[in-house]
Amino acid sequence: MNDLSQAIIALIEYHNKPTALGGFRKVDRAGFHLQQLPLSEVEFAILMNDFFCHF
Repeated sequence: MNDLSQAIIALIEYHNKPTALGGFRKVDRAGFHLQQLPLSEVEFAILMNDFFCHF
C-alpha cells in the first residue's frame, strides 16, 4: 500500500465508530465502502469535509 492509501485509511479509521456490538468495521479490506460505517448523516458530512480539507 502506498502512503496516500495509508493516509486515507488512517483518516477513515479516525472517524470509524463502534458498531452496536462494540466492534469496529474493518476499513482496509477489499470491497469496503463508506456506507458500511455506522455514521450519522452529520458524522458522514464531517468525514467528507475532513477528507477534502486534508487531500
